[in-house]
Amino acid sequence: MKAGDVIRYWIDEEVYEYGALGNYHVGLLVEYYSWEKIATVLANDGQLLRLRASSIEKAGKKDELVLDNRAKTAQIMV
Repeated sequence: MKAGDVIRYWIDEEVYEYGALGNYHVGLLVEYYSWEKIATVLANDGQLLRLRASSIEKAGKKDELVLDNRAKTAQIMV
C-alpha cells in the first residue's frame, strides 16, 4: 500500500472476551511505514486516525462503488 490508496479499515466499537463488534469504514491512506506497522488514515469526517496495520486493507472496486453511490445521494439531498 502507498499513500493515496483508498482503504477499508476496521474500528472496534465493543470488545468482549470472545471477540469484538465493529464496522468497516472507507478512508484514504495518508502514510504507511512497514517497519512501524502503523498507518495514518484520513477518515470520511476529516479526522486523521493512526491505526494498526492489521486493521486496514486496500479497498476494491465494490468499496469504490459504495462511495460513489453515497456521494451521489449526498449531492441529491443538498
